[in-house]
Amino acid sequence: MGVYAVAICLFFSLSVVLCLRIPNLSSDIEKDTILLSVCHPGNQPNPRTLRSDQLTVLINGYSESRIPLLQSIAASYSASPVVSSVLVLWGNPSTSPLTLSQLAYNLSVSSLGNAAISLVPQPSSSLNSRFLPRSSIGTRAVLVCDDDVEVDLKTVEFAFRMWKGNPDRLIGIFVRSHDID
Repeated sequence: MGVYAVAICLFFSLSVVLCLRIPNLSSDIEKDTILLSVCHPGNQPNPRTLRSDQLTVLINGYSESRIPLLQSIAASYSASPVVSSVLVLWGNPSTSPLTLSQLAYNLSVSSLGNAAISLVPQPSSSLNSRFLPRSSIGTRAVLVCDDDVEVDLKTVEFAFRMWKGNPDRLIGIFVRSHDID
């Protein structure tokens, strides 16, 4: 029973995600079902059809007290011409359906540019869910963000230019402390 099954899911050209099956857990079957469904190759976009001229922003959200800040940050990212879409990954399963519905609506109408903003409720509070493949991502570049830090759009555009020059590499910034020279 000490056998671990590891499935490797490619997350476009930017990262690799390990989906682990951990034995002897009471909800083992549920965890396997969730991981297998998102990691199944049939649920992943075709890498050849992913755009390279823009990026997708993923923002993890959990705290209902941060919803106003989250909406502001998502709207700000949507204003950038390099952003194709903004996906807010909501990782608080105990949030009421009414609150989720209001948040989804408010996000969908708050875009300041051409990028759509969508709410994606997550089945768990795991921060690792941001690294799972998503069929709703249509770009090769993905910017993973927190819900409490807004990155200056010039910094986002700079990081994207760096990625375009190195598309087979991970490009990142330490958003809580950085400067552009």
